[in-house]
Amino acid sequence: MSGVVLVARDVAEYPCQVVLLDAAGRPLRTYWHSGHLNLSAVADMDRDGRQELWLGGIANAYRQATVVVLDPETMSGASREEKAGFQLADLGAPREKARLLLYRTELSRSFAPFNRVTEMQAQRDRMVVMTREQTSGRAPDGSIVYMFGLGGDLTGASFASHSISEYQARVAGKMLDPGAYTRDEARLREGRWLKRWDEPRVPARAPAAVR
Repeated sequence: MSGVVLVARDVAEYPCQVVLLDAAGRPLRTYWHSGHLNLSAVADMDRDGRQELWLGGIANAYRQATVVVLDPETMSGASREEKAGFQLADLGAPREKARLLLYRTELSRSFAPFNRVTEMQAQRDRMVVMTREQTSGRAPDGSIVYMFGLGGDLTGASFASHSISEYQARVAGKMLDPGAYTRDEARLREGRWLKRWDEPRVPARAPAAVR
């Protein structure tokens, strides 16, 4: 990736603009998303020799946490929305490498307007993404840790260790069904791909070199 990426968010509404700038600050490419993308990381997870831009935040039309992956050198257009009121018009079809809605728990659906990505970190051979499942400011809160491996596949999802305390507190207050934690834990990987990864893709484990 050559240049600087700028992410601009509308304070009052949901539009979010991702812009690639050249060394002189001139815009080269622009992508629009219906929902604020607050976290970012750079990595070449599909091993095509070009770094992708990973962005995490909220998809407003779905009221869910989302991960969007872009190639800064080809990104353009506006995210495609199923609800007409959230579609950013006259900006062209989206060019994304991938777009994923992350699972929203019963905890979030009961006590928050949405869940959202709160952490994103590129590691050697994986991308770590964390969501927060409620927004009341309580501590501890419910959080999920997601792992993406080579090729961009979702390889793991688990509750952060403190999450069960939040469920227990809500159950004790008779605000949440006692089975919610178990049901959510079984469904954490039930995300929805709005745009699957571009081909070609690499296997999760690279084959051994032939000698």
